[in-house]
Amino acid sequence: RRPRVVHVLLSDGVLNEADIDSFVLALIDPAAFSALQSCCSISKGDMNTDTYVDGGDVPQFTDALVP
Repeated sequence: RRPRVVHVLLSDGVLNEADIDSFVLALIDPAAFSALQSCCSISKGDMNTDTYVDGGDVPQFTDALVP
């Protein structure tokens, strides 16, 4: 599998399995995400571009991980 450059929640520039924990943290505890990932904007978790990071982003995040 080749990682794709899309919305990434880590600062490495590539969406891959390493972003899963950060995505889940952004969903369940945005304040903790912001504290732990201060270099990354939580808005990168808005995979469906509705301006919210919520359960609606899960399908697109999953699709982006699977080529």
